[in-house]
Amino acid sequence: MRTGRAVTTRADGACTALDVEIAETDAEKAIGLSGRAALLPGWGMAFPFAPARLVGMTMAGVYFPLDMIFVDEGARVVWIEEATPYAEPRAPLWPVALVVEAPGGWARAVGLAVGDWVQLWPS
Repeated sequence: MRTGRAVTTRADGACTALDVEIAETDAEKAIGLSGRAALLPGWGMAFPFAPARLVGMTMAGVYFPLDMIFVDEGARVVWIEEATPYAEPRAPLWPVALVVEAPGGWARAVGLAVGDWVQLWPS
């Protein structure tokens, strides 16, 4: 699986980066973070979708909390879901081009909000 960085830009111009594994194939997207005991510190997973589409993400087999950051084709954050293990998270009702799964609480800690930007930079 390729790696890269999810770079966030808040409305005030502050930037933050998260190292990510990039789930590009259908098989990688289906597995996601399932079965892992934890995320490495400072790491997450990115799920790009081209073209943008309606997506639902599941916490099946994920044993730690995640922030699911849903991003549209314009790189704008349209939804942030604070997901807990075994919960069925909600999903936005509009197409997204990228979902970034970050450690639980990460979005709040870096001040990321709906309307901010996230870009994926593969390594």
